[in-house]
Amino acid sequence: AVLLKQGRGRPQNYAEALYWARRAELGGIEKSKNFADSFSDRITEDQHKAILARIKTALLKEVDLGAIDTLPQLEHFISPCWMNMTMDRPIYGLP
Repeated sequence: AVLLKQGRGRPQNYAEALYWARRAELGGIEKSKNFADSFSDRITEDQHKAILARIKTALLKEVDLGAIDTLPQLEHFISPCWMNMTMDRPIYGLP
């Protein structure tokens, strides 16, 4: 995520960096939340929605493949208390 944000080794890509930072956050890496928050305002609401959908899809695929340790991460998408990264409100109706 850091390299994507800074554009090292490949073009700068805030959306891709945010995807990996949020995945790290869900995986329990505490620093990643502040890191992601530091540049999340540089992408559009549509990009945020696409990132959330992509994370949800990836987590569901991991569960389907038997990665039961992914279930706690997936609960964030099921629970209405998980807050939208940009609006500080619960996420409902994710694709």
